[in-house]
Amino acid sequence: MEISTDHLGLSEHNLFRNLSKQVSQLSPKTRNVLECKADVLFVWSFEDSCLLTLNIKTSNINQTDVKYQTLVPTDPPSFDIERLTVNETCTQVAVFGPHGISVLDIPQRWGKLGMFQGGNAAVTCKSRSLDERHFTCHPHIVVKQVRWHPGSATDTHLLVLSSENTFHLYQTAGDRPSLLNTWTVGRRPSSARVHILIGLGDTAVDFDFAPPVTGDSLALYTSKQSSLTDSIMHQGPLSTGLSACIRSSLTDSIMWPILILHGNGNIYSVLMSLSDKASRPIIHGPLRMYPPAEDNYGADACSILCLQSVPPIVVVATCSGTLYHCLLLNTPEEETEEETNRNDSWNSLNSVYILRVSRVTLFVFESVELELGLGLKDEDLYTCPILLHRDCTTVSRYFCTHDTGVHAMSLAVVSELERFAESKDEDMDLSIPALEEHSTCQYLVCTRTSSSSPLAPVQGLTVATSPPVLVCLLCTGEVVSLSLTSVDLFPHALPVFDENRQEEAGVTLKKEAFDEHVLRLLQHETLQPILKLAPSADPPAQECLELVSRATNVLREEYIQRHVRVRDEIEGKVRTLRRLKAHQLQEVRSLEEEQHHLKLAAEDLAEKYEDIKDKQEELTRRVELVLRAVCMRQPGASAAEKKFGSHLQTVNSKLREYRSSLEQIRIKQSYQHAEMEKWLEQQKKQHIHLTNSQQNIIKDNLAHMSRSIRKITSCVEGALKVIQADKNSISSVATLGR
Repeated sequence: MEISTDHLGLSEHNLFRNLSKQVSQLSPKTRNVLECKADVLFVWSFEDSCLLTLNIKTSNINQTDVKYQTLVPTDPPSFDIERLTVNETCTQVAVFGPHGISVLDIPQRWGKLGMFQGGNAAVTCKSRSLDERHFTCHPHIVVKQVRWHPGSATDTHLLVLSSENTFHLYQTAGDRPSLLNTWTVGRRPSSARVHILIGLGDTAVDFDFAPPVTGDSLALYTSKQSSLTDSIMHQGPLSTGLSACIRSSLTDSIMWPILILHGNGNIYSVLMSLSDKASRPIIHGPLRMYPPAEDNYGADACSILCLQSVPPIVVVATCSGTLYHCLLLNTPEEETEEETNRNDSWNSLNSVYILRVSRVTLFVFESVELELGLGLKDEDLYTCPILLHRDCTTVSRYFCTHDTGVHAMSLAVVSELERFAESKDEDMDLSIPALEEHSTCQYLVCTRTSSSSPLAPVQGLTVATSPPVLVCLLCTGEVVSLSLTSVDLFPHALPVFDENRQEEAGVTLKKEAFDEHVLRLLQHETLQPILKLAPSADPPAQECLELVSRATNVLREEYIQRHVRVRDEIEGKVRTLRRLKAHQLQEVRSLEEEQHHLKLAAEDLAEKYEDIKDKQEELTRRVELVLRAVCMRQPGASAAEKKFGSHLQTVNSKLREYRSSLEQIRIKQSYQHAEMEKWLEQQKKQHIHLTNSQQNIIKDNLAHMSRSIRKITSCVEGALKVIQADKNSISSVATLGR
């Protein structure tokens, strides 16, 4: 049983074996001291006040030297630790409890297995407490929530929410962390009135970051009439600091809205800038929730989570086990103006609060009731705080931890919203989400069966990636690790749309694939959770019988019946496919016979084609001979012969001219030769001395004359060759004529 519930085998690791003794001695309270970042599992050691780390990629390697490491803080926290959070760059860890916050610097990793400081068993890391004196001197102040600011360029800005309705923004880089800003989000009670405000639900209990907004998108969080909420408990007109903040907030490139949840269910929105430290954040709200409810969707709200989808989905959890899923959307302008005017008249009667209306609204589209325990008895009504955990592998899923176990929630609406966002403008009206698919709630781990059973709260939950695995630490020190790729935790499959085929109504349709149909039939409405009760739990025989009966009913209704239905569907599909196969085989045989006939016909046609081709070539040769004979037996000369005769006459006349020119050239050459000899003899007798320039001129003239003579000679020889060729052609024509 342990092997099936521990996919990674972490329970057998020395880290959790040593930790189980510490966890089992803690007070029964839901904590979250487990987180996974960059394939490293971070766990807080309560006894040694240090951080235990394990590389989960190497934890399942068959090596005996794979050990966990201990990060020893230089300044161990003296307060109780209930949660820890690691920043995105995995450089710092914030551990906090109700009465303090401490930040630890994570050392660098190197080596074969990616260990800290090369693999030392114990590594000292720098740590420092935040506002230790403030929390020590004010014991009534409790830390509600701590989150790393996602808009920090250095990933070192830590945002803290305290029970006095106050936000503290810290810069944790460097040796000494600094407090950058502080602002209130509600009535700031004194130590005597804290419990009164908590009972009324007038204190902030949790917060989360909405998706970032840039440029014109900031208008969604402000109304036309400066729909901002001044810092509560600050009276008088808006200061210059707030005006500067408004201007800077509208010009900042990126801002991350903060959604703040109060115990009475009210949700506020905050816009604050990290760049301008002197400015006051923009606070406005409470956000309207549609449709309105008399109880404001629960008066015992405890947790809020904003899923980074488009549009964002806000999840609000109550201590009674109810989850509200809301869409964060823009409000119509006319409704905003009407509500703003109504609030302005109310503000004139109360100078303490200046609450204006935001242009964003929460639209509640679904509420889900969690089963806190198996609830074997109808009168078992149990309430406890619920912690919400996002799934880093997908935005359509999140997890809930509480005193009675772990729930997984899959949102089918995310797929509908993605399809709507990807639709074309002309098909937008047809792609509006119908919100007909309900979210899937799965009870993964149950740690308490009834109200009489001892508490066994969850001590930590995280999601490891590559591949996605859910890791849960129980109060017994046992680890449950479930592969998210094999567990049915995904939302219902939506129909696939084919854009190439449309009906008359314009709706795109496509037949559902059989495997998708089978998966849809196998999806369970109820999941049999893994029972991990407290060690001291000793359920009576009647309760054990009820547990077995409940498990049997779940298996019968949610598993066996669905498998029987799937079996019938598969058998029907097989019969249909067999009939279709027989028909297709008959069609194949018919096509093969037709192919054989066509092949024989093609061979016959090929032989006929070759015969026709040979006959055509023979006829072509006979036609050529007939045409040649007809042309030769014509009585008069043809046009070609006449043209050729005129060409011969032209060549003869040119030949006579060339011969006459050649004779003249020869006479001149002989004359020049004789004259040259006479001149040479005279020159020899006279001994005339020529200068170099004269010799060059004479040589140039002689060379020019020689070239002219050679050119004329070549022309004459070419003419003679042409004449000879023409004579041969005439002779051949005459021979054919005879």
